[in-house]
Amino acid sequence: MDAKVRARLLKWVGGPSQDEIDVDEILGLLLQISLAIMMIFMIAFFMFRFKSNKEQQEQLVEIQRQKITVALEKNEQFFRTRYGLNSITRMDDKGNTLYQMEGLIIDGGITDNANLRSAFVDGGKRAHQDYSDVMTLRQTWWMKVLTDAELAPADLTKENWQWLAATVDDKMKSVKANCTEVQLLAAVAVQNHFIQFPEKATDGDVKRLLTRFMRASDDDQRLIIPELTTALRKQSFNYLENQAGIPMLENLK
Repeated sequence: MDAKVRARLLKWVGGPSQDEIDVDEILGLLLQISLAIMMIFMIAFFMFRFKSNKEQQEQLVEIQRQKITVALEKNEQFFRTRYGLNSITRMDDKGNTLYQMEGLIIDGGITDNANLRSAFVDGGKRAHQDYSDVMTLRQTWWMKVLTDAELAPADLTKENWQWLAATVDDKMKSVKANCTEVQLLAAVAVQNHFIQFPEKATDGDVKRLLTRFMRASDDDQRLIIPELTTALRKQSFNYLENQAGIPMLENLK
């Protein structure tokens, strides 16, 4: 339809003029453009908000973990001191644990040195007492770590809650393993003393096996060794238990 004819027809039927139609079309187009721009800004805002929340959560996890890590190290040293480990062991430059057993077992018995004896005897008693009730010990670790980290249980993120639970268990096992290793090495030192001085053995089985071992041929000695080792091990542990007055950690399940 011709534009002029269309204009006259619209005017005759009372419709909007061509100018009004052009203005409406422009306004409609501007409205669509405005809505599109608004949608872009809304999408950008929500993406920024999501990214910002994610970054804040990641920062919270990292800050908490740094605090917990420091508290864990502090408490590991507390328990190592409580069990006498820091008096008997030391760490080398590579982080390996070195056991200083030379001054602990003298002539097949626990030393008279007050510090070393206390570390082994009193520390061993405290370790056995604590590890006899693992649930309570774990709760003690948790409470001490969170207190030192200045965190409440409700403040922990899910990630750090799971990480802390696993790390506390690992450190408890590591400390117990070090305590057990000290007792085993002490028993070995006592055992070696009995081998060097069989006349000092008090256990009947050990005396009998040592006598057989010294009189036996090389082939027979190899057959006696397993039974003799078991008997010596048993007597060495019993000897230490009697001297220290504590059961060995190896017997704890």
